[in-house]
Amino acid sequence: MRDVIHDLALHGVKRLAVVNGHFENSWPVVEGVDLAVREIRRDRIEDFVVLRLEYWDFVRRETLDRLFPEGFPGTDLEHASLLETSLMLLFRPELVDMSKVPSDGPAKFPTYDRHPVPPGFVPASGVLARAQGATAEKGKWLFDDHVELITRAVRSEFGV
Repeated sequence: MRDVIHDLALHGVKRLAVVNGHFENSWPVVEGVDLAVREIRRDRIEDFVVLRLEYWDFVRRETLDRLFPEGFPGTDLEHASLLETSLMLLFRPELVDMSKVPSDGPAKFPTYDRHPVPPGFVPASGVLARAQGATAEKGKWLFDDHVELITRAVRSEFGV
């Protein structure tokens, strides 16, 4: 991340949006962006701006309420669950077999981390919440929000 961003700035890129699509990559992305910006400033490039975004933060409350009438369980449990499965059904339905969707979630996590992770802490399937009810239509609701809201943020920050 650091090397790619730094090299893009050296080659004249002035504005960059980095969109993270995997929750566990959030902190490495933060660190990579921070280190790259330090190097870019060290190289006396002053007009470079980078935005770091996680696509899942760009969903309207109304959309989440439509998807989860009993309440949104939270992004931390959205691993191969309703949202991500619905997006896959929209973009690559041939890769989704809804008859194999596990029902061993939702996971329950404390507000701290323990290492090593105890056996059974994460459901055997790796799915942290339920994906039943996922549809391409729901994926479209999400995707439309992602595109509109991320575009709005990029335009706002980059003045385009």
